[in-house]
Amino acid sequence: MLKKTTVHSTRANAANANYLTLETKNFGPISEGVVHLRPLTILMGPNGCGKSHIATLVHTIVNMKMPKRASWATTGPSSLFDTMNSEVERLHQKYNPGHAIDSNIYQSLINVDLLNFKEALLRNFSKDEKDLIRIGKNSFKINMISRTVDATYVSGHNPTIRSPVTTKVNCIKSRFIQENSLLIEDKVAHVTIPRGVDSLDLQMMLDSELGLEHNGMIREIGHSVYFPAERAGMTLAFEPLILNYIDSLGGKGWGTTHALPSMANTMVGFLTWMIKIKDYKASVFADHVVALESQMFGGQIVAKPSRTRWPKIYFRYKEKDMPMHTAASSIKNLAVFLLYIEHAAKQNEIIILEEPETDLHPNNQRLLASFIARLVNAGLHILVITHSPYFLEQLSHCVLSGMINNKKSAKVLSVGESLNPDDVATYTFRSHDGGYQVVPISLSSEAGIPQDEFTSTDDDLYDEIMKLRQASEQ
Repeated sequence: MLKKTTVHSTRANAANANYLTLETKNFGPISEGVVHLRPLTILMGPNGCGKSHIATLVHTIVNMKMPKRASWATTGPSSLFDTMNSEVERLHQKYNPGHAIDSNIYQSLINVDLLNFKEALLRNFSKDEKDLIRIGKNSFKINMISRTVDATYVSGHNPTIRSPVTTKVNCIKSRFIQENSLLIEDKVAHVTIPRGVDSLDLQMMLDSELGLEHNGMIREIGHSVYFPAERAGMTLAFEPLILNYIDSLGGKGWGTTHALPSMANTMVGFLTWMIKIKDYKASVFADHVVALESQMFGGQIVAKPSRTRWPKIYFRYKEKDMPMHTAASSIKNLAVFLLYIEHAAKQNEIIILEEPETDLHPNNQRLLASFIARLVNAGLHILVITHSPYFLEQLSHCVLSGMINNKKSAKVLSVGESLNPDDVATYTFRSHDGGYQVVPISLSSEAGIPQDEFTSTDDDLYDEIMKLRQASEQ
């Protein structure tokens, strides 16, 4: 039995309102379950239980982009486009400095976003919608809940919204839009606009303010980057994968790439930043990466400009740059992930990392887990899928450290590695109704993150060795 010593705080209650909650039913292998996203979300369970389905779903929702205003007239639903136009005209006629006007403009934007959800879902899973329905069932259901949206998507239907955010438009005398001119508070979006603009300008400003902040339906979480379990092989096949991606966008003159298998967006999308990157400046997380590479590898993973439109990746050891195919498997596995964190990651992004323990010695798994804790404390959101008791145990120590006095825990772990338990959510997957149920694991003041997922295997191994010893004595 799991010990259920739940940590309570007002900060945890605030997080419930600010982060994405997903409720799924008959989705892939998942029979049912609810996941509350936190700065660090941990998924663990048997193979094929639906962990990657949840991770890909998070990635899909967070990265849904609002359509460009210019494309609405031709590609967007005409009724929504007309609604937006009429609403802007109404606001333009009625606004008066110092007054707030109720508006449904936010709901119009949400409606358009959710109508793109099916397309984004199929693109990221690279499957027909019917293939995402659990075997023996007729449909799947996904509830997406945050402080800005409470929506339900049932396969084969348009999304429905139960309690969208309402909008109050406030007018000011200045023509200059101030920073943070959109504030979402208590299910109300307060939008500030300047006086004296025409209807088209107002429409563009509202679209910009609402659209940018609305990205992914959760203001606190920015872009999502997915690092799949197959990343080591993808690192070695870096150039053909880039060619495959460019070809999928309709690129020409890149050689024959049609023979390459098509891949889901989560498999190749995370590489695209390397095409776009213009320099190799350090991100705010770079020092953490350099320290980890020194501890783990005794060298550094580097990306250098090349004659192509993307960089070449090397492992630098004692001032010598070694081609990636000659590097250790652990380096191949983490190369692109660490390069992204060092050069491109931004605070409030969500990094999805599958099986970080792959190819790593247990001690390096511990180092990587502590590194993940430091990234969370530095402002990244991370969703991790793991099968490793070593990796999970180290994260558990970070949680326990965050539960006790900092001066006492600092003797064991650095302050940067201590995790606030309010920032951590852990889930496992149990057999249920012919599929798997997502089950939350409550944090314990004694054990941190309970290890029941792996202790049963330890018990089986112990029983087996005892039987072997008994057999040898007979």
